[in-house]
Amino acid sequence: MYYENVTSDYQADEDTQECYGVVRYYEASYLYHVALQNKDMTKASEEKAHMEEAVSSMGSLSSFKEKIDSFFIEKEINESNET
Repeated sequence: MYYENVTSDYQADEDTQECYGVVRYYEASYLYHVALQNKDMTKASEEKAHMEEAVSSMGSLSSFKEKIDSFFIEKEINESNET
């Protein structure tokens, strides 16, 4: 499900690759939290590994990791307060 540039001859520069890393991290983080909610620990473990892979390609944009993490933590807190 991870984003891929489908243009056959496109060579992304370093900045674009870092942006892709942020996108991959966000997507994997989302899928990780969905798997946790569904109590699918196998899928959660797979997505956690994808998150770790994505972090390594975020480069100078790695500060977005914390922002993405805090978004999902805040979302979980809000959802638990609604029930």
